[in-house]
Amino acid sequence: MIASALRVLSRIPLPIVASIYAAVYFLTYQFLVSMRYGYMQFNRIDDDWILLRVIAAIAPAFLMSRTIEKCTDILVYFFYVFVYVPSMILAGSVVANSALPGSDYVEVTAFMFGSMVLLVLYTRVRYSVKAKKSSFYSPNMLIPLAWFMIGMTLTTIVIYYGFSLPIIDSIYLYDSEDLERRSAKVGFAYYQYFLYWTRGVFAPILLLYYLLRKDYLRSSTVIFFYLIVSSAFATKMDLVTPVLLIAFFVLLFSARRRNRPPKLLIPLLLIAVCLLMIPVLFLSIGNEDLVNHFTGLINMRTFSVQAQNLYKYLDFFSKNDLTYMTHIGFLSAWYPYQYELPSLINFAYGGGNLNSHFWSTEGIAAFGMLGIILSTLIVISVFFIFDSLAKNLDLKVGVFLLSAQGIAFCNVPLSVFLLSGGFIFLGCLLWMFRVEELFRPK
Repeated sequence: MIASALRVLSRIPLPIVASIYAAVYFLTYQFLVSMRYGYMQFNRIDDDWILLRVIAAIAPAFLMSRTIEKCTDILVYFFYVFVYVPSMILAGSVVANSALPGSDYVEVTAFMFGSMVLLVLYTRVRYSVKAKKSSFYSPNMLIPLAWFMIGMTLTTIVIYYGFSLPIIDSIYLYDSEDLERRSAKVGFAYYQYFLYWTRGVFAPILLLYYLLRKDYLRSSTVIFFYLIVSSAFATKMDLVTPVLLIAFFVLLFSARRRNRPPKLLIPLLLIAVCLLMIPVLFLSIGNEDLVNHFTGLINMRTFSVQAQNLYKYLDFFSKNDLTYMTHIGFLSAWYPYQYELPSLINFAYGGGNLNSHFWSTEGIAAFGMLGIILSTLIVISVFFIFDSLAKNLDLKVGVFLLSAQGIAFCNVPLSVFLLSGGFIFLGCLLWMFRVEELFRPK
């Protein structure tokens, strides 16, 4: 019955599914998020451009292919669902203390639309340079290495937290006092690398390895560990990643779908719709506490904060000096501000440690509105290199492993995503190890 339902849903035209997602997002934002968070209220709900923005949010779906051609296509899907559509719908409507004229929001949405079209067109490119494959390392080394990294990560969590983990609060974006306290400890930067690389690289490798072998006990252990790491670093958006990984595994590796090309955009949109409707479910049964909790955790934090952050960056850097990429570590000697970008925007607008994606950081903060296009071209170049390195890899394996980094890609600067986020590290592992042997189902 479930399989039949999936087959029926897979035949729905992609633009229709994208329209449903956009409509559900808009309505749940207006009647759940906007009514509960004063600083995220619609300020211009009667904006004449709202219909055009909704159309622009849906339009790239007409160009997208149902079938994934390259590993990095899944990251474009994530960016479309979690950043582009919300940013288009909320354009200029939720930024407190903004003095930007409405024409600037029209201009930035045009830049975003053009950049999203570039990303979508890249997903339709099938050619990539075939990289020379390294064969010096046995893939069997990856499993003990992954468990070693998990052990080291758990050890560092105990060192920094003791045996009590902070509870993730669905309302506050970040505990700035706790951040300062942890940052003052020796080795905090290395601690972050342990967290991000283990969560974004080694945990997905282990999860896929054990799921293919139907070892559900170890698979559950890996998921539990993933949630512990997310809790340790208060990354609320990552809490939906295990749900997505399990769904993608079923869609990619089930017996009926093993020999079929991967098609994940419609499932991702439908999963997003289901997540957005969770507070509505609790509202229907009258549980206001759970409505508030899941509205904050899912509708606000997972789907809406990055859209709002983009316009905060736009508002701030339209009035202040651009960074011209000097926010990146090795260029920081020329950085014009005392504080890093997330703290800088927080001091201007409030809301916590305001990380944001490459459109905001390598784009708007570095070069203004034009930076949205420039940063997109940089991302496409990075994707091309990764796809070339992963050319010999089973496409479905690469897509699954990159799915674990999809939320991070939508939530942090490109420089952070590449280094501490583990994207470059994962690319090196896929190139160095003969992972196609590791992920053959037993």
